[in-house]
Amino acid sequence: MTAKGHLGETHIDRLFPVPLYRAELKVDLESIKAEILDISKGRTLKRNHVINVDSSHGVYGLRQDKFFRSLLDQFLAHAQNFLGELGYDKYFQEQCFIGSSWFNISQKSDSLGKHIHPGAILSGAFYVEANKEDQISFFRQDEMILPATKMNALSEKVATYRCEPGKLMIFKSNLNHNTNAKEGGRKIVISFNVNKKSE
Repeated sequence: MTAKGHLGETHIDRLFPVPLYRAELKVDLESIKAEILDISKGRTLKRNHVINVDSSHGVYGLRQDKFFRSLLDQFLAHAQNFLGELGYDKYFQEQCFIGSSWFNISQKSDSLGKHIHPGAILSGAFYVEANKEDQISFFRQDEMILPATKMNALSEKVATYRCEPGKLMIFKSNLNHNTNAKEGGRKIVISFNVNKKSE
């Protein structure tokens, strides 16, 4: 960014961008939703003070379920495409795999606290069902400086997106994120982590 004024020509460089990969998947959301709801009927799903949603994380992994195989393959293809855009070579991309995948079901007042996904390279969320009020927020690394009076693209610390059915989001696993408390209705999300095979 270059500007000319009474101080002469000045420059502001935007260093180290935070990448977020987004895609729209053309899949049968109704059948995916029905399958997830069927799985959830016979299981006690987890929740805690951070994961304040009904989650199959650690209870039922989607990687072992044949129904989700083609969907997870799509997630991986998009993750590999993202890695290519980030500068990783084809060999590295091919060594990556979906290390874990689970679903979250949210009802009114449910939310996810600010968190990261340690131990993975990339993480993602695919929205199966959501309302227009549902949002996910991503946070810049915490800074020990005073906030600007008027936030802009150079000082903003939070980026918020609507959770839209059919939308896939992939991000680096160390990017802090959370979801707002649901105002009503139900939200169903499939989450996953991408790992690399050991040499």
